[in-house]
Amino acid sequence: GRPAPLPHQVRRRGPLDHLNAIANLNRRAGHRAATLRHYRQQVKRYWGRRYRLDPGLPDDRFVASLAACNPGLDAPALLALLRDLSTPNPSEADMVRLAAGASKWLEE
Repeated sequence: GRPAPLPHQVRRRGPLDHLNAIANLNRRAGHRAATLRHYRQQVKRYWGRRYRLDPGLPDDRFVASLAACNPGLDAPALLALLRDLSTPNPSEADMVRLAAGASKWLEE
């Protein structure tokens, strides 16, 4: 067989290469709905943990409870985001837009 390269000659892949590979596999496999479901769960867990609310509540009750705890919260925008994150067959452009919207809610 071919000779094995020496350990110092082997280029190791970085974390970004791994993330790109996983993202490409998910895109090719059509896991868009599962990815959006993950973002939706993350948003609800983050805000639920912050205000001690059950993230398993239906979206309208969850957002109403959040608005009662935090009057400055943009409840209609959060409810619209959670509804959009439940879309069964989003396009890639919608998915990117929704992921950006979810990340904004996770930064607050």
